[in-house]
Amino acid sequence: MRLPRLITLWLAGAAVLLPVAACSSDEPAAGSAPQATTDAPAEAPQEEEVNAHPFTGKPYEKLRPVLAVKIENTAAGKPQLGLKSADIVYIEQVEAGLTRLMAIFSSKLPAKVGPVRSARISDLHIAPQFGKPAFSYSGAQTKMLPLIAEASLFDVGDSHNPGAYFRQPGRFAPYNLFANTKQLLAKAPKASKAKDIGFTFGDAPRAGRRASRTRSSGPPRASPSPGRRPSSSG
Repeated sequence: MRLPRLITLWLAGAAVLLPVAACSSDEPAAGSAPQATTDAPAEAPQEEEVNAHPFTGKPYEKLRPVLAVKIENTAAGKPQLGLKSADIVYIEQVEAGLTRLMAIFSSKLPAKVGPVRSARISDLHIAPQFGKPAFSYSGAQTKMLPLIAEASLFDVGDSHNPGAYFRQPGRFAPYNLFANTKQLLAKAPKASKAKDIGFTFGDAPRAGRRASRTRSSGPPRASPSPGRRPSSSG
């Protein structure tokens, strides 16, 4: 019968002590005037400026020269080397409904690229937006060579810089020609560095979702007539 009485007393004591402690903390000491307290205004956090690469929107330490490479895009030329390191890839339609790629490298530079293929007139419309990039390709139509010479680019093709190119074992021509990127750029020491070409970058839209691959359709592939072959310069 004593246990309930002890618990009642402990609770009563706690009820008395709590108000006393609360009152004593709020009252100023005798003979001293209360002092108003002011909170210092909180400083807004300053966002650090991050240099965004003009081709990718990602942070970078320094801008590097631009290298444009013409790369095969048919099943016979796959898998390509170095393509995943490209900042920008242009898909260009060529003869017979086929396509080739113009890969732009700057922020990353793979050791090797290829298969390197021939130049097309559309390449000369793409290159000038990068200033004067180094341009790697393998051959072109004879009537196009003077246009390449006059274009805003540094010609590091296989005829001007043969030491940068090699034949990859295990592949068959013309899909076995590859190039060493450092040797390509060494031939064009004044190649333009990456610059603003009009890309804008921002946060992904709320309704959007990340995609690892996409598919696009184009005109049907043309089939050559019996006894005829589509014209090609390599």
